[in-house]
Amino acid sequence: MISAIILTWNSEKYIKRCLDALGESIKNWGGEAEVFVVDNGSQDQTVKIIEESKKGFPSKIELVRLEKNLGTTVSRNRVLKKVTGDYILILDSDTEMRSD
Repeated sequence: MISAIILTWNSEKYIKRCLDALGESIKNWGGEAEVFVVDNGSQDQTVKIIEESKKGFPSKIELVRLEKNLGTTVSRNRVLKKVTGDYILILDSDTEMRSD
């Protein structure tokens, strides 16, 4: 299984494309995956977009909402404690994976 971690902060311009591309990659791969999205207190539509993206996504997306921006290291480490995959994929919200 692969555990994917995506960090966001006011990422409404990017997060949908990131999740769409990741979802396609997971579908094409065909294996098990878990996805964690850590939001660092976004003040834009990021959280709403993530919630909408959960519908039809090929694996469960767990949204971890932080009240404020704690930076990459602290927020990433909070979620690393939750992952169960054999491999960990860490993405920024503006990353678009190739479907293959």
